[in-house]
Amino acid sequence: MRTALVVAVLCSAVASTAAVAGPQWQQFSNADGALTFLDLNTKQAGPQMVQVRVMRSYDKPINLGKHPETGEAIYRHGSVKMTYTIDCAEGVLALVGWQMYSGSLGDGEVVWADNVSGQVAFDAPLSIDERFALTNGCALRAAAVE
Repeated sequence: MRTALVVAVLCSAVASTAAVAGPQWQQFSNADGALTFLDLNTKQAGPQMVQVRVMRSYDKPINLGKHPETGEAIYRHGSVKMTYTIDCAEGVLALVGWQMYSGSLGDGEVVWADNVSGQVAFDAPLSIDERFALTNGCALRAAAVE
């Protein structure tokens, strides 16, 4: 029920944001010490494909581990913007790019940014954020096509 309500809200928001080129962040989660947002401005990436952006902003900076020799934090960041390509027909998605920022909400210096080159690896969504991105990215795509 809650997912259906969120999908309906996001679909109705497409009409008001479709003409705007910049990101239109909509918060959809506040769990595990992070705020998570979906950019309502999606891009078509093929007949059944859509590209969406998700931003996670952490309560406290996190890192991707510690350097084995120095013990220093690796890629310490306060937020990350991830770009997914979603195959709506198959119900799978692929991470195709990311930008980690020193500050929260995508502010501060870029700590690490990269894009996947070559063929991307599609997989079923594993996290709550990925499931939400897939469900609502496809709903936004469908609303934009109508």
